[in-house]
Amino acid sequence: MNLRRHPRVRALARRHVGYLLRRAKRWTNVDSALRLLGEDRTTPVAFGRCDDPLVDALYWQPFIHWAREHFGLAKGADGAVTVPAEPILALVEEYRTADAPPRPLLKRLRHQLAETPREAAILPWSADAVRNVLAGAPTVALLPDEGAQEADLDLALRVATELGGSLTVLSNKHLTRLLQAIGNRR
Repeated sequence: MNLRRHPRVRALARRHVGYLLRRAKRWTNVDSALRLLGEDRTTPVAFGRCDDPLVDALYWQPFIHWAREHFGLAKGADGAVTVPAEPILALVEEYRTADAPPRPLLKRLRHQLAETPREAAILPWSADAVRNVLAGAPTVALLPDEGAQEADLDLALRVATELGGSLTVLSNKHLTRLLQAIGNRR
């Protein structure tokens, strides 16, 4: 019998899954650790927090949806095994800085339409703009003067399309031109 498949070894690994995740350098390592947690349907799994609201809305929460659905992880807080956010967010950051290909991350995200509807809006590029897109509301996002990470914008546009919504991203300069053009037509 393969020692890795022995039930006691698997149970020991499940108890130390946080250690396994902290050492994760690739998505396959993350998948293996989550698969271990999914083997025991009685142990609840809690996910750590992401402090960046934009990363939380665009990457972390969709990752949690995917992990729960894909591995059948039970929700819960009392006696829950906690999946730390840091190792997974480090892999997300590799994608955001173009140091890693997009496919491994993108197949691990499940964006869902939000239950609370929102109105169409013109918002600064932020987590609020992403939440508006996730609610299916037509959204115009205004870029800050320093710009935004291209990977974030690309993913947000992809999500808007997948969910049947619309997202337009404009700089302040382009918004001013648009408003001038509309004003000249009246």
